[in-house]
Amino acid sequence: MEPQAAFAHGGGHLGNHLVVAHPLCPAQFQGLALKVLSAQGHCDAAGQVVSGQRVEAVLTRADHRDQWEQSHQTSQSVQELVTLIVAQRNGAAYAWVNHLGYAKKSGLSEAVIAALEKGQRPDFDADLDDAVFDFTTELLDTRSVGDAAYQAVLSHFGEAGTVELVSHIGFYVMTTLSLNAFRAPVPGDAAPPFGG
Repeated sequence: MEPQAAFAHGGGHLGNHLVVAHPLCPAQFQGLALKVLSAQGHCDAAGQVVSGQRVEAVLTRADHRDQWEQSHQTSQSVQELVTLIVAQRNGAAYAWVNHLGYAKKSGLSEAVIAALEKGQRPDFDADLDDAVFDFTTELLDTRSVGDAAYQAVLSHFGEAGTVELVSHIGFYVMTTLSLNAFRAPVPGDAAPPFGG
């Protein structure tokens, strides 16, 4: 079976393998992060983080779920901005085309979308969008985030929202690479994005 056949009818499975999953909520991320940190020697015998200031601040919070639900409900345009950035960077035409309608509905302008499609920095109207763009592109380009980009996002979203943002970026990196690996075709009669 051709890899793209799995996506021809909008399916999310290839054989018995689930290809697309849901992003982790911060509580799930917290448990996973503790396991990873412990395996890397960043936790003591009691499971307390002993290094990694950013992670320690996130993992010690008790109210992640409420903050996540609140920020999650108000950040549709941020989620779509991140999705389009990741889709463009990874050349994932399927994800790009599928999210265009959502991106427009969430409030992203035609000018912003056009710049993103070309791989250019859009001229944003809001500091929040600048912060999200800088954070996302820096993480994708360098596999890390410097203090300035981190603090800018933290000041807008707080700890739980920053975890949500990183989870969303990671989810769409996984999703776009999966779509590419299985050669998901551009849906319907949509024109291929990215000049292709």
